[in-house]
Amino acid sequence: VSRVGNTHGGLKPFMKSAQEPQQQQRWGVTNPLSLAGPTENDLKLNEQFLAELQQEPVYEGKEEAQHRERVLVELTEVVNRWLMDASKKKGFSEEMALESGG
Repeated sequence: VSRVGNTHGGLKPFMKSAQEPQQQQRWGVTNPLSLAGPTENDLKLNEQFLAELQQEPVYEGKEEAQHRERVLVELTEVVNRWLMDASKKKGFSEEMALESGG
């Protein structure tokens, strides 16, 4: 069974068995270049690439990641409060304002 990513970062089945037609999620406006999974060489090159990246200062540390997450939570709260206020000023009910993301 090959797998494709979903919007939540997890994996979902791409094809359940050889007899079933492929259930393809379309991303963008063009068809994919290939539906084939990675080759053994692709996987080896990916591991080498990740090992190289880990030697460079491109990954954030635990503290940096926690700070980024706190900032994103705070930004989300600010935007939600703004949406709630803007929705109420437009005459939306509280339920409608909440549905808008506020």
